[in-house]
Amino acid sequence: MKGRRPARQRGMSGSGWFLLIVVVLGSASVGLRLIPHYTQHSTVDGQIRALLDRPEMSGMGRNEVHERLKTNLKLNNVRDFDTRDKLTMEITAGVVKMDLFYEVREPLFWNVDVILTFEEHYEKVL
Repeated sequence: MKGRRPARQRGMSGSGWFLLIVVVLGSASVGLRLIPHYTQHSTVDGQIRALLDRPEMSGMGRNEVHERLKTNLKLNNVRDFDTRDKLTMEITAGVVKMDLFYEVREPLFWNVDVILTFEEHYEKVL
């Protein structure tokens, strides 16, 4: 046993390479389907925060807030995002509270879907 050399390493087998390729391509497919939803949510979140930081927010009503958000989102290439369904507002004397809640269903393959849930809460003292 002492003088025996280990066998030469030959690398991964064909089935090992196949499994590696399946895992890498599957991960890439899932990433390519989900990342756009997260970037869109980041854009929507940023636009709501930017709107809350504007000084003229204190004089705006609900309809004006929705229209301003709709315009800003369209300028940032976020289409088909209805803020009236996904954003609830409570405007009282000196305080604006907003809740953003929505779900996105993304089909992965065959009958397997992924449901992404986004929920944000905003509060601004005017």
